[in-house]
Amino acid sequence: MDDTVVRWSAAKGIGRITSRLTSALADEVLSSVLELFSPGEALHYDIRRGPHSVGSHVRDAAAYVCWAFGRAYYHIDMNEILGQLAPHLLTVACYDREVNCRRAAAAAFQENVGRQGNYPHGIDIVNAADYFSLASRLNSYLHFAVGIAQYEGYLYPFVEELMYNKICHWGIIYIEKGLRELAAEALSAREV
Repeated sequence: MDDTVVRWSAAKGIGRITSRLTSALADEVLSSVLELFSPGEALHYDIRRGPHSVGSHVRDAAAYVCWAFGRAYYHIDMNEILGQLAPHLLTVACYDREVNCRRAAAAAFQENVGRQGNYPHGIDIVNAADYFSLASRLNSYLHFAVGIAQYEGYLYPFVEELMYNKICHWGIIYIEKGLRELAAEALSAREV
């Protein structure tokens, strides 16, 4: 509950500040906030602390900020950013270990498709990604992700995520064997 209040307050605060600024100054604030995501860093934040990984709160909050962008800005202001964010949001929606992060990234993608309208293959992807389809890690990896990877612009980021962050991850010793096997199975399901 506390995490939700913090991320909501942060996003709302940014929105309130930028709504009182001129368009040029609001663009500067947006650019500064988006620098935190270059290249999608906050959405993929994963730090080793002993035998555990921390960062799910950061990834969840980053997805929430992306969701808030869809509500706060006109599509003209977000046009360049949307193409960069889409692959990051969808890799998190498909492959994050935490179900809340998968769902938050999918919600951010959906919000931006609905309000901004110019995500590549947005409507088709939103129709496939619902709250329940992302609850199962198996379904996310082997069905939802395989379907999205068929669209232009998503295959490479998906393969990269599986190779460098799931199979060859720093936590290869610690990450459950089943997750590595699932990532390998997801890779084999791709048509390259």
